[in-house]
Amino acid sequence: GMRAILVRGEPGFGKTAIWREAALAAETAGVSVFATRCAEAELPIALGGLCDLIEPAFVEIADELPEPQRRAIAVALGVEDAAPIVPDSLTLPRAVVAVLRLLAARTPVLLAIDDVQWLDAASGRVLAFALRRSGALPIGALVTLFSIGFGTPAAIGCEGATVHTSSRSPTFRQRRSHGVPSRRLKIFE
Repeated sequence: GMRAILVRGEPGFGKTAIWREAALAAETAGVSVFATRCAEAELPIALGGLCDLIEPAFVEIADELPEPQRRAIAVALGVEDAAPIVPDSLTLPRAVVAVLRLLAARTPVLLAIDDVQWLDAASGRVLAFALRRSGALPIGALVTLFSIGFGTPAAIGCEGATVHTSSRSPTFRQRRSHGVPSRRLKIFE
């Protein structure tokens, strides 16, 4: 099933640097990386984070999606006008499941989300739905979380994530100073 890595720590700890290194290592290893960097100011923008993640792949897979799912994604991305008849609440989440399945059938996929505490609620719900349905597909999540005052990113289905915290132990510093190779992250086995 889905593998997840959570990098959690205080401001200035280097979470984003670790996130970037890990995403680059995954990409170098042949993984398709889809990334978003969340910001508090963007919280009110429904589906903003989700759009950041799927927009780069949409053109590649749009023709392979059933029309209602293709249209739901296109409307969410703002490249098509909404239909006069609003689709049911499952169309977009199921469309994201279909997108992930299509992408993962080609190459392993990594969803990289920096500052997940600022991910808008609508994106969180849709991603949680999709990630819980990823089954045995090669799909992973790499998530950073500002640890003061926030819980875990359970909202996107990463309850079982491997957690790296802001420990200042020599072991952690050594890992950080030598990059974060994908084999250490164990995003895919």
